[in-house]
Amino acid sequence: MKVFQDTQATQYLQSIMEKDEQKSRFIQQYLKPLIHSGIFRIFQGVKTKGFNALGIVQFLACLPLMGLYSIGAIFPSEYAGFVLCQKDVFYRLKNNPNIPWRKIVASISRRFLKLVQPKSADQIAEKMSSPSCFIFDDTDIHKTGQKIEGISKIWSHVQHRSILGFKGLFLGFWDGKSFLPIDFSLHREKGKKSHKPFGLSFKKLAQQFTKKRQDDQAGKQRKAELDVKKTDRVIQMMQYAISHGVKASFVLCDSWFFCENLLQFVTKKGMNLIAGVKMGKLTFSYQGKNYSPKALLAITKRKAKFCRKLKMHYIPLNVSYKGIEIQLFFVRYANQTKWRIIMNSDCKMSFLKTIEIYQIRWSIEVFFKEAKQYLGLGKCQSNDFDAHIAHISMTCILFMALALKKRFDCH
Repeated sequence: MKVFQDTQATQYLQSIMEKDEQKSRFIQQYLKPLIHSGIFRIFQGVKTKGFNALGIVQFLACLPLMGLYSIGAIFPSEYAGFVLCQKDVFYRLKNNPNIPWRKIVASISRRFLKLVQPKSADQIAEKMSSPSCFIFDDTDIHKTGQKIEGISKIWSHVQHRSILGFKGLFLGFWDGKSFLPIDFSLHREKGKKSHKPFGLSFKKLAQQFTKKRQDDQAGKQRKAELDVKKTDRVIQMMQYAISHGVKASFVLCDSWFFCENLLQFVTKKGMNLIAGVKMGKLTFSYQGKNYSPKALLAITKRKAKFCRKLKMHYIPLNVSYKGIEIQLFFVRYANQTKWRIIMNSDCKMSFLKTIEIYQIRWSIEVFFKEAKQYLGLGKCQSNDFDAHIAHISMTCILFMALALKKRFDCH
């Protein structure tokens, strides 16, 4: 359910990309402070022919600021004269399955949160009143090469057709002011045709790039995630974030991800789930009887209320789903006829407060738009799967550095 769009954030990013002075100052003041000693130690063991691995990562992460989106684009550009190493140094780092990119991105997100910790009493009070949220959603990562390792045909809900690529599943954290992409995984879709697994012929699948990875290499785990169910992965990603000290009060997602396992996990961890719910085959218990969403709407339409502030009709209901008490809101804009459902695991929260918090979910959509339009998300066309993980990780790092700049500029 789309509630608002953040166009100011997009304009802010665009202004940075257009000014050379801001680019260099940005690297010194905002990207480097995110790189702490723990990350430095990780890259000390990475072999790069005598070149500083962390420096290479910083350089690659900042390529979009120069209008470059691939390693191959560096050398015909005006920046080629400043590069002392050859292409293979960059490719070797991106293709390295030993680099724990998930740990690095999570560590940088924690560093961000440490740098922006409130210091004054007013800042602490403001933070206490702002909800912290885990937000997750998937997006199309379009590709062009059928020889890319692990590639498949995926169904694009944006284009309403099958395209070649990955589904990128992202977990974000909202700390009350900024959205941080703290984890992600890439997925493929097997499809329904047995003679064309993953939407490709057996010949095309056999031509895909492959390489051996050891069991203890981070790249092997990331490759294995291609076939993990996305609703399972989001729980695993939240578990990882929580175990590394990132905690949230709310979990926000759209209707595709709502399921019993997610609801049980969120409530067990002491968080509240606010999510869209499909008008499908789910069964809710209401006043001692079981109803489908459509049947529940039919018998409760007379209870509809109107929120003037949001210009929305809504029906609040306390129901039970799989033995867990939740609150359902059937919602409809004043100028529309279609009803949608928003659920909240907090049965006492008001409708207005529920919608205000659920609006925060749109921040991940803003991230997808900005990262694709300005930061080159999905533009890596390497055949090596590890290179795609590295590329997206560096996109997340750059986005967090830009978020840090915006955070300090606003003070």
